[in-house]
Amino acid sequence: MNIIYIKKDCLYVVNKKTLIDVNLSVFFSASKYSLVYINDENGHLCGYVDHTLYKTQCGSNSSLYRPFQDVLIEGHYLTYNVDIIFEHNPSLVAIPVIDESHNLIGAYVKTVSDELSSNERVMNTIAISILPSFVEELKYFLFQKNINTL
Repeated sequence: MNIIYIKKDCLYVVNKKTLIDVNLSVFFSASKYSLVYINDENGHLCGYVDHTLYKTQCGSNSSLYRPFQDVLIEGHYLTYNVDIIFEHNPSLVAIPVIDESHNLIGAYVKTVSDELSSNERVMNTIAISILPSFVEELKYFLFQKNINTL
């Protein structure tokens, strides 16, 4: 598991009012991060949209976001506790860090390795999906050479 801390400047943050006007499919297809952070009218963090939620809602941006279940308040946690939180909650993708006023200042994000871009993830997904047919071809090739397989 690779956990990195990302400052707010590098996160994709959208206001709740303008969420319906944002093309999230472009973001999710081009980014290695799979979360969009949502601010309310006062600029306070109120939730998120992840790529899985977006796909299940069929691309509709209305009433799409969910509130974060785990939020860390700046200065009120120890950094090594973050690993423990992720270990005990395997479905967590990110934990936002907020200030006392509930403004987003950054997030701990569980990622794939940094060198793996979204295009490479798509290629890996396709490769894994065709792997069973490749195994069958390999067995057939070995059979033609009179090599026994298990």
